[in-house]
Amino acid sequence: MGPSVKPMELLAATTNLHKLDEFRSILGPLNISVASAYDRFTIPEIEETGTTFEENAVIKACEAASITNSTVFAEDSGLEVFSLNSDPGIYSARYAGSEATDQENLDKLMQRLGVSEDRAARYVCVLALATPEKLVGVAEGEVRGRIGLSQLGTNGFGYDPVFIPDGHVTTFGQMQRCDKDTISHRANALKNAIDCGLFNLEKSLT
Repeated sequence: MGPSVKPMELLAATTNLHKLDEFRSILGPLNISVASAYDRFTIPEIEETGTTFEENAVIKACEAASITNSTVFAEDSGLEVFSLNSDPGIYSARYAGSEATDQENLDKLMQRLGVSEDRAARYVCVLALATPEKLVGVAEGEVRGRIGLSQLGTNGFGYDPVFIPDGHVTTFGQMQRCDKDTISHRANALKNAIDCGLFNLEKSLT
């Protein structure tokens, strides 16, 4: 056997342990490790003042890169329910209030939908990569599906217990991590980022 190759490391501007776990699970097989910029540097809270996922991802990536003097990627993601004018959208993590729990956000979503049959939705993720000098680029991924009539499963996080991806009969909350990570919006955004050369990697997730 030849010598092991040291993993390439990417620095992520997030404190969300669920997102970090998914990044690591998806990129690990490519020998790419992901570390939180917040574990390496003191970074003040970055206010998400954008009106789109892309704007917020760019704000976080550029500010974190400038503060840390490092190359950093950030993401902004959320759920869009088409019959609710694409709510909760960029407010997905704080749909029921700035300090809302996942369960409180879920409860508000399910209350607003009620028994409506128009439950089509999509999860969206936008990644942005920045150096201290400039924005390098962005990549987007999505997965379409529908909102179930009840919460099922305890895996995942956010709205996973009610989101059923197209072509499946189970929610993300019922899926094993390895299955979700092949079709999720976060996985698709990473695939697109790699395919378009955003991370300057000669690798593929396909």
